[in-house]
Amino acid sequence: VPAAGPARSNSGNMTLRLTAFLAPDQETVRCLGDAPDDGLYVGASVGLYEFHEPSGLEHRPILSTISKAWGVNSMLRLPSGTLWLATTSGPVRWLPGVGAELKLIPPAIHARQVIQRRDGSLWFAAGAGLVRIDPASEGRQDYTYQDGIPNAYIMGVAEDSFGNLWGATD
Repeated sequence: VPAAGPARSNSGNMTLRLTAFLAPDQETVRCLGDAPDDGLYVGASVGLYEFHEPSGLEHRPILSTISKAWGVNSMLRLPSGTLWLATTSGPVRWLPGVGAELKLIPPAIHARQVIQRRDGSLWFAAGAGLVRIDPASEGRQDYTYQDGIPNAYIMGVAEDSFGNLWGATD
């Protein structure tokens, strides 16, 4: 995983350096997110890892030991520390810490991206449309072509400064 470190060259410019993190078993790194204690969450094609420098060589698998079917496409860490993942198996909630809990919010879909809107709701761009999840209740609502979405496969989602929700299709 290349990292833009805080290191500066003699000229004062930022420099790039490589980290010691290597995804195992030819996994592809798909996304990165901030982790507690100056760490980094690394989402990969079949796993999720927690990585800390300077030790670097020690990275803790989070998802790979649970299900090889879950590839992590996008992640969002809430202020509470809860991590929401857009995975190839669908929306996943992970509560880190002692007795960490990992939960897939069914039914299974291919989720590409997750964002949080200003009202606090979570939105997932998915292979079946858009998925809205209330993080407090974990209630889920799916939106498909039957709701006016022109294409079922949503690649990305964003909220603009006016509060409009935008989706990008394939």
